[in-house]
Amino acid sequence: MPTADDHEKAQKAQHIAEFGKAFDAAIKTETIAGADDVVHEVRVQDELDRILAYNRHLADNLTKPYYGHEAVRRVGTIPMVVAEQWAKEAGVRPFSREFQEVVKKKLMSSDFQSLRVKTY
Repeated sequence: MPTADDHEKAQKAQHIAEFGKAFDAAIKTETIAGADDVVHEVRVQDELDRILAYNRHLADNLTKPYYGHEAVRRVGTIPMVVAEQWAKEAGVRPFSREFQEVVKKKLMSSDFQSLRVKTY
């Protein structure tokens, strides 16, 4: 008979598999020639709708947002191109302590609620 721990492990494995599918879409750099003959590079990530659908799935189904230690928990899923843009706008290094504060502020705003799974 499966135990609650077995169910939790199966749920975690399913979430990891879904996460992988959501991020299969690679980040690409496209080169675009502007009207003024200036070449612009644009970083894009396809299938953002799949990432947002995954966030909705987690928000609806994730019973324990904590992974191991309670200080580590899932609050959202941010596409890498969005994270890069936030870091650039704030003038901070991605994944630094300063960046963590930028992410927290952005995720708590209503503008980016679709990236949020649980609240801080």
